[in-house]
Amino acid sequence: MSGSWPSRVPVLIPVYNHVQTVGEVIAGCRALGAQVIIVVDDGSTDGSGEAARQAGADQVLTLTPNQGKGAALRVGLRALAAAGHAAALTIDADSQHPPAEGLRLACAAAADPALWLGVRDMAQAPRSSRVGRWWTSLWTWVACGLWPRDNQTGLRVYPLPVLSEMPIAAGRYAFEIESLVKAVWHRVLIRQLDVTVRYPADRISHFRAWMDSWRTAWAFTRLIARRCMPWPYAGLAGWRTAFTTGLTPRRLAAASALGAAIGVAPVPGFQMGVTLWLAMKLRLNAGVALVASNISFGPMLAMWFALEVVVGHAVRHGSMIDLHTLRHRIITDGPWTTLAPCLGDWLVGSVPVMAGCAAVAGLTTWIGATRWQRAQA
Repeated sequence: MSGSWPSRVPVLIPVYNHVQTVGEVIAGCRALGAQVIIVVDDGSTDGSGEAARQAGADQVLTLTPNQGKGAALRVGLRALAAAGHAAALTIDADSQHPPAEGLRLACAAAADPALWLGVRDMAQAPRSSRVGRWWTSLWTWVACGLWPRDNQTGLRVYPLPVLSEMPIAAGRYAFEIESLVKAVWHRVLIRQLDVTVRYPADRISHFRAWMDSWRTAWAFTRLIARRCMPWPYAGLAGWRTAFTTGLTPRRLAAASALGAAIGVAPVPGFQMGVTLWLAMKLRLNAGVALVASNISFGPMLAMWFALEVVVGHAVRHGSMIDLHTLRHRIITDGPWTTLAPCLGDWLVGSVPVMAGCAAVAGLTTWIGATRWQRAQA
């Protein structure tokens, strides 16, 4: 046994037509010390909600008609977040998860806040369930870069403040998959704990192979398509992190170097967008990187272009280009006719100029940040 149930980890039980087992789950959690137990009755027609009340649930929320497990979890998690709870353990009402395993997961989450997954021992599970778990884990990895050992488990501890900011479109069983993927996108820590599971012969499952598999496939299609888009996913928490992370001198210097390099890169008109994208991908401070990228603002862009053409021409041909003649040709022959032959020089020259700007900006920022840090000490 892991000890008494952490007071700051309430229990959430979604239920749909499990009148025979929901009371057993509630009683088991209560006996182990769970102080707050909320049940969301997802339109049951067999009296599951009343059975939950009689078993001692602190609150029973009712959805009418049946809207699926995702809707039940969303309603319950929002209710607990609104009540001021920082985390919540979810456990299925069909008694496949022994409450003692829920206690272990709750204690682990209390000691190390994260999105905790109870990884089920699937040795006794039907072969179709084992194959399905591997298959959805594969697509979860494609969607977010994490290979979860059990992305379909209903035994979890959700971090409520972060979860409440996530726009999760999927419903029913796909909710649990999308919440995991977007938690990774939000840089939420993911922890996994091996747990035992029961598969009684008379266990009732409401998973519909065709419809729920189609919903899951559609959720993966949306998530993978979103990940393939060039613009990084942020959300409120992600944007806040992007502009407040990496405040050490070294990380600030790296952000400044990145911004300065992209600011003079051969991507005119797209410097800020590329800088923001790379800063978020590399987890550097986006604000500092964006400020540094503005070294090519306005007429400075033409100056950097000219410098890069000069440097590139010297590298490629071993001689200096005559800028006075180049300016005269632009006036008489037009900019595109004149500059088209210089594109090769521009691309070649941009490499050393980008490196030089990055070095100067990074070193300057590091010196300034270091001095500021020492002054604050």
